[in-house]
Amino acid sequence: MKTKKIFLILAALCLVFFVAGCDNDSSSSNKGNNGGGNGNGGGSSFTGSYLCLKATGGSVDVKLKLRSINGTMSAVPSLEYSTDGSTWTAITLSNPAEGLTTENDITTLADGEKMYVRATSTNSFITEYTPSVRVKSSFVFDGAGTVEASGNVMSLVDKTCESTSIPSEGCFASLFEGCTNLVSPPELPATSLQNNCYQGMFRDCSSLAAAPALPATALSVGCYNAMFYGCTALTSAPVLPATTLTVDCYSGMFHGCTALTAAPVLPATTLAGFCYTSMFEGCTALTAAPELPAAILADSCYLNMFNGCTSLNSITVHFTLWDPADATIGWVNGMSNTAGVTFTCPSTLNTDTKDVNHVLSNWTLDKSL
Repeated sequence: MKTKKIFLILAALCLVFFVAGCDNDSSSSNKGNNGGGNGNGGGSSFTGSYLCLKATGGSVDVKLKLRSINGTMSAVPSLEYSTDGSTWTAITLSNPAEGLTTENDITTLADGEKMYVRATSTNSFITEYTPSVRVKSSFVFDGAGTVEASGNVMSLVDKTCESTSIPSEGCFASLFEGCTNLVSPPELPATSLQNNCYQGMFRDCSSLAAAPALPATALSVGCYNAMFYGCTALTSAPVLPATTLTVDCYSGMFHGCTALTAAPVLPATTLAGFCYTSMFEGCTALTAAPELPAAILADSCYLNMFNGCTSLNSITVHFTLWDPADATIGWVNGMSNTAGVTFTCPSTLNTDTKDVNHVLSNWTLDKSL
């Protein structure tokens, strides 16, 4: 009898863990599998959490929009969703004609209800970026509720959730663009990126208060371009560990993030063209700029970088020449021109020119580096 009771208790505990919900990444109902199959249920070997979307504070109609910038997709993305992690339903998508958009209904989530989304295979795609075709996929959340995202965004391109390599250019570009009721992001575990892979991913997500971790140390062209553009509720930035940059990699990344009070450390010593262009433009709550350790500049690397940062009171740089000439165009435009702003630089940097492309006339200069 005692053995039977213990068995029943253990069985009940297993059931609780199975249905624990989106926020429990150890829940097997929220995992990828190695079993392949037809999408009706999972296999026995679970490897990673699926992208999860949860409605809070009201119901939400979940849709996926396909927008053609040019051309039409060779095939629409093959995706499926589940509200219980066991029974999966194919998502029906319509391929947009060139220059047009299709908005495809998926399901309606009641307050507190969640859904998981995954690809039907490995090495799949949700956008198409080629020389002749550019079509983006973006979620649309309509309704009174907000949406909490969690789990692994890679489930949209890899059913097993094992991959940490983004498979294609522009893969997650604009995925949540304009989702003003998105309050939390999913995980972005990829360490191998593609060109423009996260471009505009959370653009104008005005309720997003926290950013996901970004573990990649090797970057691709435009990979984080405008990623958090217009995220006016964002208060802190993710760690950015890369030390060698690529063209356009961080351009406009935090443009218009008016609640951002602290900038990430920028350890890179090898720059690239347009790498930091407009990175913090319009960040009116930012008080201190990240130290800029690069000794040699690149074309337009700091173009408009701190434009409109009206609360910024210090900048520290390590370059010794304002070269190339376009490297710092407008980089301090709109900043306060008072002695309360300190510009720290090497003693050999010429600071005689006082304008928005160099230093402002009333700043305190510290040439002690």
